[in-house]
Amino acid sequence: MNSDIKKLLLYHLFNGIAISVVGNYLFLDAIFLRYDLDLKQFGFIKGVATWLPLAVGLMLSPALNRLQADKQIIGIVYLIRVALPFLLFLATAVTHDAHALAMAFAAILTLTFIFPVIGNNAMQVVFKTYIPADQLGKQLGVITTFWSLSSYLAVIPCSLYLDRHSQGTDEEFLRSLMIIFLLTTVMQLPASWLIWRLSPQKKSTAVLPLQWMQIFEPFRHQAFRPLLVLLAALSALGAMVEAFINPYLFNSYKLTIFHISLIDAGVMLGGVALLPGWGSLIDRFGSKNVLRISVLGLGLGVLCLGAQGPFFLAGFILLAWRGANGVFGFAAGMSRQILAIALSEPGKTNVFVAAAGFVTGAGYFVGALVGGNLLDWLAVRMRPEFPFDHYHVYYVFCGLALLLVGGLVPALPDSRPQMSPVELAVAAWRSLRGKAGRS
Repeated sequence: MNSDIKKLLLYHLFNGIAISVVGNYLFLDAIFLRYDLDLKQFGFIKGVATWLPLAVGLMLSPALNRLQADKQIIGIVYLIRVALPFLLFLATAVTHDAHALAMAFAAILTLTFIFPVIGNNAMQVVFKTYIPADQLGKQLGVITTFWSLSSYLAVIPCSLYLDRHSQGTDEEFLRSLMIIFLLTTVMQLPASWLIWRLSPQKKSTAVLPLQWMQIFEPFRHQAFRPLLVLLAALSALGAMVEAFINPYLFNSYKLTIFHISLIDAGVMLGGVALLPGWGSLIDRFGSKNVLRISVLGLGLGVLCLGAQGPFFLAGFILLAWRGANGVFGFAAGMSRQILAIALSEPGKTNVFVAAAGFVTGAGYFVGALVGGNLLDWLAVRMRPEFPFDHYHVYYVFCGLALLLVGGLVPALPDSRPQMSPVELAVAAWRSLRGKAGRS
């Protein structure tokens, strides 16, 4: 492992801590619920705050691509990103009106999330620059492990502290939240320093002068367009699951922020053991094959929310926690990321990755808005003696839709032979047995 990859690992270690609270909707949802925002307002805030920054990131991508200063961009934009959420405290000091707060939160988070979008696009270029192509799956697995461990383990003491101070006045709650914001965001300082210390980037001779209209090129690209369609569909369904899972768990299972943070950490600890394995499978069998089986696994996991009880909740946590984690969520995320990098044109990675981010955000926007309205529509049509049945019907719909979307994966280009989920499962099992020294 060379020194640049080690610096990338340490960067993600510190960055994971820095955004563990300010970038975690578990804590942001606690603010929303504190001020009685409804499900439609939840969907509006999360949809707008996700999609608009990605649209801005796509429009800026040609200029950023020409700069070829990706590591400098990452260090700067994440310092700004961790500072802006403190404006949420200013909004709560100005007004307590739910509608006004919903608009203020949406505006603040939209502005905030512009910066990580820019940073993430630049980070994909950094990955492509500093990590050999034949090691991309393995090294991204290790990097994700470092980021996930630091981020989710940092959340546990923060959530416990906040739970202990959330039963008092709003002022006590906000003061406690500000303290944990400060203690975690300061870690972005060493993170930015590390990313700036990477070896100088070689100026790519493949970078061509880009015009603003060329942001549409990824949408016309024959090989990249099927990926964009799939990303939009998966993001919409992921938003429908993730955007409302915290209110569901708070109200239906009476879980606290601390309980959910323990689940987050437990899922991540289990997932980090799988990430290198998924990365190796991607390198060996191709991203498309792994993505196909992981989307089907996500659908089965979300279907578990169609019933109430610890057994079904455990199934969701194990297979598809938050619609993007769990056993299959990790594989889906890695596969999509590697496909976006691999299918982008040389010298235009920033633009292509930004386009992938844009359609992902657009899908999230649509999914969050549709999900909020669908949940609200179902709630008034269910019997009052079963107050959570609308969630169960809603999540069955999401799970079935994910199973159908899995049919879009075979349309993606890939240099590896297409494999059915059963063939991939058998090949993966044989691969794991071989690594264990069995025949």
